[in-house]
Amino acid sequence: HAKERDSGTVRVKAVYLALGVNLNGDKELLGLWVAQTEGAKFWLQGRHRTQNGGVQDTSLPAWMASRAFLRRFASVFPKTAVQLCIVHRVRYSLNFVGWKLRKTVATDLCTIYTAATVEDTEIRLAEFDFVEADCWLTAENLMLAACAIGLGSCVIGSCVAALNLTGVKAELGIPAEFSVVTLIIVGVPSGETAATSRKEPLILAWKQ
Repeated sequence: HAKERDSGTVRVKAVYLALGVNLNGDKELLGLWVAQTEGAKFWLQGRHRTQNGGVQDTSLPAWMASRAFLRRFASVFPKTAVQLCIVHRVRYSLNFVGWKLRKTVATDLCTIYTAATVEDTEIRLAEFDFVEADCWLTAENLMLAACAIGLGSCVIGSCVAALNLTGVKAELGIPAEFSVVTLIIVGVPSGETAATSRKEPLILAWKQ
């Protein structure tokens, strides 16, 4: 986003930049556009413009791919395999990591996502510590089990830092060598809980 003076008023507008790498490894600027806001609809217009400018196909686009954008992109270049950009992959992965360890985990994830070869990726992935991720998966299963027997549950992530303090751990009987990953509150609902609506899954590829 960038600031632009429009009719005497400074407004923040979305700047769309399409940068590509051809088969020779050379970078090419495919398009540069300015719009009032950012959205999948305008990205689709940009893809049509690049197509009209001579781009016949794309092999591996990388960016934050929302559901709406993926559907629109597939309508222009149906054979393309979309890859989420590294920044957004790391951000999504950090949703399952406690605040205390996010900086360390983000650094480790970057080494995995930026590996030059498949073999290098497998080596770095084997060195990655999945202990905390396993704890979050366990917590998810516990919450699903609670829901299955009619109990309500909620993750309280804001208190994890306090629970890892030496004095608090001693008071609660938590061994000093252990680290608290998350806190789950479980209780009995006060009444009937209405079912929440869910979106239909977006299938990007299906092989039989």
